[in-house]
Amino acid sequence: MKLMYEHNLQRTACNMTYGSFGGVKGRDLICIQSMDGMLMVFEQESYAFGRFLPGFLLPGPLAYSSRTDSFLTVSSCQQVESYKYQVLAFATDADKRQETEQQKLGSGKRLVVDWTLNIGEQALDICIVSFNQSASSVFVLGERNFFCLKDNGQIRFMKKLDWSPSCFLPYCSVSEGTINTLIGNHNNMLHIYQDVTLKWATQLPHIPVAVRVGCLHDLKGVIVTLSDDGHLQCSYLGTDPSLFQAPNVQSRELNYDELDVEMKELQKIIKDVNKSQGVWPMTEREDDLNVSVVVSPNFDSVSQATDVEVGTDLVPSVTVKVTLQNRVILQKTKLSVYVQPPLELTCDQFTFEFMTPDLTRTVSFSVYLKRSIHHQNWKEMLLFLIPDQQIEILMAFRELSNVNLDFP
Repeated sequence: MKLMYEHNLQRTACNMTYGSFGGVKGRDLICIQSMDGMLMVFEQESYAFGRFLPGFLLPGPLAYSSRTDSFLTVSSCQQVESYKYQVLAFATDADKRQETEQQKLGSGKRLVVDWTLNIGEQALDICIVSFNQSASSVFVLGERNFFCLKDNGQIRFMKKLDWSPSCFLPYCSVSEGTINTLIGNHNNMLHIYQDVTLKWATQLPHIPVAVRVGCLHDLKGVIVTLSDDGHLQCSYLGTDPSLFQAPNVQSRELNYDELDVEMKELQKIIKDVNKSQGVWPMTEREDDLNVSVVVSPNFDSVSQATDVEVGTDLVPSVTVKVTLQNRVILQKTKLSVYVQPPLELTCDQFTFEFMTPDLTRTVSFSVYLKRSIHHQNWKEMLLFLIPDQQIEILMAFRELSNVNLDFP
């Protein structure tokens, strides 16, 4: 950074503003307000002139309106005052503050205020907003109220605040004809108003003494706040994330009443299957996987029953065959068989490491009665229970997709 020019101020400065005073083009002029009420105008490296504000006691916030070419401030009389730049330029020189008879009759003019508005309280800040060429507004943040004025000093709207404000910033709104305003307070809160309507409120970790809205790394709408102890914070307000975040896993609570109703409907569909087609009917449609189940009509010549509780007599068993025919490659295929009590299986789990297309696999297992039932011919009941209680077959696949299963 290179120093272009420097001014040694002869008076203690309070605040400043800048702009194209007097309609000058191509450069900005600087206006500094001193603690004793003098407005000093600098044109680049040259000192232009200085003027004392009339009836001055304490300095207030200062702003420049390029639309009206005026300086606006809030005096110690608790009123907003507007001074034309041309009036300042042609007024009596501040170095000749003591008027003489010759000065009264000379070319120098007395500094006269353009318009005033009594707001009845001290102002914390003043800001002039002009987002288009047709309208311009003057925003004044008071100790308990927020004002929006027209160029001529008329009140456009005002908002009474229920807390003590610390800073504010008007900026453009997405709705045409309205203006959004950020207002921070001493309760570590930041409020966003659209005209007089509160649109958003958020908690801050500090009391903001200054706030701005900027664009950082193509991220628009970054709120930059400065705390009273010198900490700078960049915040983002909205629904669009600034960085990539892993999405949350979708989860929903189970409704057990709905699951019971669905289970009953499925069980009814299973029971309505035509028993003449076997426990698992075949289909004429060619599918990626066909499953068929055949129950033997006779008892096994040698009973396969083990670990029974029906007495000392030999418990007969019935053989069930399950045939699998696949048209795609299957890996890590698991076949599980389930029956309802009092039936029991000799084997209920079958695993196939690899199944090539158009290859038929058949597995066999026996079904028997494990617990006694109150029936005289309980051995004959076995052949009756197997088709009636429905054998459920579940297939588990790993690394398998787009397989059309022929399951009812």
